[in-house]
Amino acid sequence: MGKYLKQGFVRALEWQHAREEISHSKMVELMEEECIKNYKKEMEDNNQNDKLYLLYGGSSEDGLGSGEYIGRTTDEGVAFSHFVSIIKDGYSTGTVRIVTATKIEDAYFYEDWFSRAKKEIETFSPKKDMTQKEMIQISLIAVDRNYDYKRLKSSYFISGREEFMDEVWNYVDECKNIGLIAFKEKYNL
Repeated sequence: MGKYLKQGFVRALEWQHAREEISHSKMVELMEEECIKNYKKEMEDNNQNDKLYLLYGGSSEDGLGSGEYIGRTTDEGVAFSHFVSIIKDGYSTGTVRIVTATKIEDAYFYEDWFSRAKKEIETFSPKKDMTQKEMIQISLIAVDRNYDYKRLKSSYFISGREEFMDEVWNYVDECKNIGLIAFKEKYNL
């Protein structure tokens, strides 16, 4: 399990999960906290400013939910490549978390990672049309990831199709106003 996440700790969590004492997402959260705690302790002990990148992956039908922990790396190139693959997949639930001795940041908000990833992806020609189903799916992702208008407009989901942004945002507002369950029922999701 690596030097930041001890095998005995993970095994104990897996037993708790198997006995249904904790959910899978809680187990992942506790593993992440333990990994970060051990990394911070090592950084303080060694007085280093290195970064640790926690990689999460997975996808779902609607792109909603939390990703599964898939590993860690200290190589920024590996972490950034993983982040680009997440951005490319509109239904990905993954992310990259950057851990330093003083803070934890999500790659979406870390320095210029999102804009760099978007530029790398834009080498492919984006679709110019958008179906109602796509607009609804994008609005669900925006609600799940708590995107504001500006963030959604600059996202990969809208890139090259900005003329549909206001229609997508209307779905986002509707979902927020009537609630996720009612929204999904209304559109048979």
